[in-house]
Amino acid sequence: MKSACAGTCPASPSAIIASVRVITIDPEIMSGTPVFCGTRVPIAYLFEYLGENRLPDFLLDYPGVSREQVDELIRQVPLIIERLPQAQSVAS
Repeated sequence: MKSACAGTCPASPSAIIASVRVITIDPEIMSGTPVFCGTRVPIAYLFEYLGENRLPDFLLDYPGVSREQVDELIRQVPLIIERLPQAQSVAS
């Protein structure tokens, strides 16, 4: 299966997230958990560390993830959110 790192961006929400090119979403890698391309490090781990203001620790603990990948992901987050389908509000 081709990695999302080298693929194109179809319209599904997972594909939108994968289009960042720093994220891989592949059912054969960590059961489809979004990970940094070329690693098995879940993207969620970064946000756990960021929530504790521990980015330097994250980079030390996961040397397979580069600072450039982290910076690119953080830079792309607003674009990813913009491209996700909007929830429809339902009047009660």
